[in-house]
Amino acid sequence: MKEQTFARLFDELDSDQDNIISRYCFNLNTLDKNMINIINPIITELKQENETLNKDEFIKTMHHLFEILNMGDRNYILHYYKNKNKGKENHSRRNSLSNKSRVLSSQYERKMLRSISEISMRNNSIDS
Repeated sequence: MKEQTFARLFDELDSDQDNIISRYCFNLNTLDKNMINIINPIITELKQENETLNKDEFIKTMHHLFEILNMGDRNYILHYYKNKNKGKENHSRRNSLSNKSRVLSSQYERKMLRSISEISMRNNSIDS
């Protein structure tokens, strides 16, 4: 599981898909802030030392980093893609709930307008 997660992370970072990441060529846009913070030591080293890493080297480096991380960060990495996919499902679910809410809201609004209209008509008939 670790190995697959590290490999998938590398694939996301490898912006030009040449199997190498370097200080000039990596993509952080698809990662969330927490993941960027966790792998920041590797990114910093790439930038400062003008290093390049292929996929195997990145995976080995991630193993070393993983060993010094706290349990929370380790779990975050291990469940990152599972949670990321779940987030997409939740987002689409929220959208569908939003649509239902809009329908209910418009029905409620029409009902309220009818009630207000009826009250207004009654008041007008009383005043006449």
